[in-house]
Amino acid sequence: MLRFPAAEAVAPRLIVLESAGSTNDELAAIAAGAPAYTTVVTADQTAGRGRRDRAWSTPPGRGLAISVLLPAVAPEEAAWLPLAAGLAMRDAVAPLVPGTAAAVKWPNDVLLDGRKVCGVLGRLDAAGVVMGAGINVRLTEDELPVPTATSLVLAGAVDDDGLDDRVLAGYLARLRELVDGLRERGAEASGLRSGVVAACDTIGREVRVELPDGGTLLGRATGIGPDARLAVRRADGGVEQVAAGDVVHLRATD
Repeated sequence: MLRFPAAEAVAPRLIVLESAGSTNDELAAIAAGAPAYTTVVTADQTAGRGRRDRAWSTPPGRGLAISVLLPAVAPEEAAWLPLAAGLAMRDAVAPLVPGTAAAVKWPNDVLLDGRKVCGVLGRLDAAGVVMGAGINVRLTEDELPVPTATSLVLAGAVDDDGLDDRVLAGYLARLRELVDGLRERGAEASGLRSGVVAACDTIGREVRVELPDGGTLLGRATGIGPDARLAVRRADGGVEQVAAGDVVHLRATD
């Protein structure tokens, strides 16, 4: 079984599973009474679910599924939690892939040179927010779920015995820093909003947003508001504030 000595020093409780159907489900089952930032991790998730209930799994040993119990935040700040998790993962992996552009994609992905390396999905539980993250660590090109995905090793990370631990420890430490700042000072004063905006590859791009109601919005992403909504300027000049949706980057910034 994997060992995570550095991550154990960061998490108040770290549960390492040899295999799990869903780390989110495993964490939700023990969340009542668990300390904030309790973490469940496995390198073999078999039945995870992503956005719109998509299957979320990787071959055993090729990636990490991570679920963290986040403390409650003010209701008006809750929409920032997935973006905080994405930024935390981006900041954790960027030093592992020098020379590669690491960025976040609104609302819940991490990109390396424009290719997805991590997805984030949170869910509200009675004990708090269970924040799940799936990161491709050492998938090969043949193992990638889609051509627009990548892995840390494909992007140049050194694949040694400590890689998984460095990823997890870096993520947990940065996530706690960002979420504690959000709780104590809000997204603006804590610098979370400015950090997300600076790291967001979506801003400035032409995008197609697939909305939860089945509709589609086309335009240029121009910013992220104080409520974590994505501002999209349509061709007619009107601006819509998007709270949720799947974003497709259509072309690079002019």
